[in-house]
Amino acid sequence: MGAHVGALLAAPVLVLLTCADLFVSPLGLVDPPALSPVYATLAATPDGVVAQFPFYDKRPDVHLHTQHMRSSTSHGRRLVNGYRDNIPMDFREMVTTIAEFPDPGSIALLRKLGMRYVVVHLDLYGDAAGTMGRLLRPWAEYLRPLKTAGPVTLYEIVRFPPARYRL
Repeated sequence: MGAHVGALLAAPVLVLLTCADLFVSPLGLVDPPALSPVYATLAATPDGVVAQFPFYDKRPDVHLHTQHMRSSTSHGRRLVNGYRDNIPMDFREMVTTIAEFPDPGSIALLRKLGMRYVVVHLDLYGDAAGTMGRLLRPWAEYLRPLKTAGPVTLYEIVRFPPARYRL
């Protein structure tokens, strides 16, 4: 008789647990921020490979490339900032060099990778935004601004400096 009472008490508990498993509640997701208008301009340009900056190279920040990967869904261009669940060795090898953009080493690597466009998000540089703006000035003859929207600028690389060029 004791086992029968235990089964009677267990049945409602099992029904409640089953119902709890089926319960669906809102996840509280928020819409991502709107994409910059520079991406509409990029979508209308001739095909070319894109690099977006900042180019995150520190282990805690590498996941921030997903912001740039999200934008690629709006312009459809090949993006050097991309990776999948497994970060490939070639990405790991180039990330530190490209992150130093716009220094000569990063420019040489962009040339090697066949880069045509650069998107710079000054707002993502934090306190270094002013420094980045100054660093870009000497490269003005190589980077033609196509569109600026707030802190984001799309540049086309019109040509590369000579191979051994130093600023």
